[in-house]
Amino acid sequence: MFTLSLLAQCVASLKGWRSFVLAVGVGALASCAMAPFHLWVALIVAVPVLVWMLDGVTLGKTGVSSKWQVMARSFGVGWAFGFGFFLAGLYWVGHSFLVEAERYFWLMPFAVVLLPSWLAVFTGLASALTRCFLWVVGPRRTLALAAVWAAFEWLRGYGPFGFPWNLTGQTLGGEVVLMQMLSVVGVYGAGLLVFGLAASPSTLCDPRLEEDSLESTPSSKVWWPVVWFALFAGWGVWGADRLGQSVVAEVNPLTVRIVQPNVLQEEKWQAHRQEEFLMRLLAMTQQSSALPEGVIPSVIIWPEVAITGLLSERPALQSILGASLQKTSVLLTGSLYRQGGYYYNSLFVLNHGGSIIARYDKRHLVPFGEYLPARDVFKAIGLKALAQQRGDFASGEGDVLMTLSSPTPDVPNVPTFRPLICYEIIFPEAIHPTADRASWLLNITNDGWFGTSTGPWQHLDQARFRAVEQGVPVIRAANTGISVVIDAEGRILENLPLNTQDIIDAPLPPARKSTLYGRWGDSLFFALLIGFVLIALPGCRASQALNPLIKRERI
Repeated sequence: MFTLSLLAQCVASLKGWRSFVLAVGVGALASCAMAPFHLWVALIVAVPVLVWMLDGVTLGKTGVSSKWQVMARSFGVGWAFGFGFFLAGLYWVGHSFLVEAERYFWLMPFAVVLLPSWLAVFTGLASALTRCFLWVVGPRRTLALAAVWAAFEWLRGYGPFGFPWNLTGQTLGGEVVLMQMLSVVGVYGAGLLVFGLAASPSTLCDPRLEEDSLESTPSSKVWWPVVWFALFAGWGVWGADRLGQSVVAEVNPLTVRIVQPNVLQEEKWQAHRQEEFLMRLLAMTQQSSALPEGVIPSVIIWPEVAITGLLSERPALQSILGASLQKTSVLLTGSLYRQGGYYYNSLFVLNHGGSIIARYDKRHLVPFGEYLPARDVFKAIGLKALAQQRGDFASGEGDVLMTLSSPTPDVPNVPTFRPLICYEIIFPEAIHPTADRASWLLNITNDGWFGTSTGPWQHLDQARFRAVEQGVPVIRAANTGISVVIDAEGRILENLPLNTQDIIDAPLPPARKSTLYGRWGDSLFFALLIGFVLIALPGCRASQALNPLIKRERI
């Protein structure tokens, strides 16, 4: 009779290319837990298989391998899992090279394969270190793996080359009730807990123990998954209660208009169509409002680089933009900026008179998209063609909070907000706690680079996570979609689908009181991390008993 124990032993006994193919396959399956699918069952199937494969690293006719052999094989299993996970989850990155295929198509294989290969190093290291130093019999091995896995997710999300995409915590995007835990522990802490839950079914059997089977001692095996699912049920009850709590809105809420022009990326920079696209934006800005009579949008928001070229060096265009606004409205638009020979990806704020009253320069640039890391190194090793591709942008400076208010009617009173351009919304640490807390977040972006793929949906989830973490609404204006109004609990109140030309007129949702995560950042995540490791450590002493147990492992 086929049992779960037999399946675990079959998985653990795989070697060579069979092991590699299985690891890549279940890694790819796990990516289905991300947006837009949000299939949690995929993660709950994939992670136990990973645990059993790591259990089987020392299985073989040669007996117990050396620690270095165990580390190498464990790294291989973790790397293959990560490669499949990131390859399937980030395939859409290659779509950007199809926009100007005649110039950049040859770079597509490098992007599609090298990025997952690099990110998989982190999953490989997490697997190797856990398997060598924290692996024990029983449930504690899943706690250890969850802790080290989450720690390496945090590491790959930070630093100048950080890329916190496809984090385990991002699987919560389809469960707004469970998503509320981000207000306490953030996306990294949520990932730690989600990984622990997903790994818990693996404790139903341990393929290293000959007598291990579901039929032998079922009560001793089922309790661990039951505890985890009960924990998440408790989170769900708390999350539902949080969603049900009313938030007091301002007496006169700010009204915003999001303009989604739906300009295809391959057409965006064509010189002969610039006037057409500008007229489209202006017409949509002056379009009749769906708001109650007498209420006009105070803030008009255009997406990232809605105006191609250098807005600050075109006073005539500034006057045209100002004339399109009501006297008590302002325009927030993306454009390029030049200073001292450097170019910036910027957000401009213009008033009715056409004057630029504020500007924000993007601080966190996209590696290989907006700048090339180690350009001189690429030239030195002979990759001159790569080094000569798209020019670099310069990075803005300082943490920016914008407040637009004036005693004159030329500028509406706009609550303090934090601007984030495109990629910047994916970094939890980009929203630093300050004395003057932002009342809302503004995210202008252009996901037109990635077409109708999973990329825009994943990017949207990132914006929702920031809303929950900070307890503030997010207004997102995207060139081709998905433009949304997100409340302080991560719920989408208004949205424009992909590849749609339209506007959103809506009041700005109210902010909540500062969240635990907003005040303490990742401190609670690190506390959880330490707690998991401390629980796992006592079992490591008992792991010396593994040697006689391994002698009884099935070949």
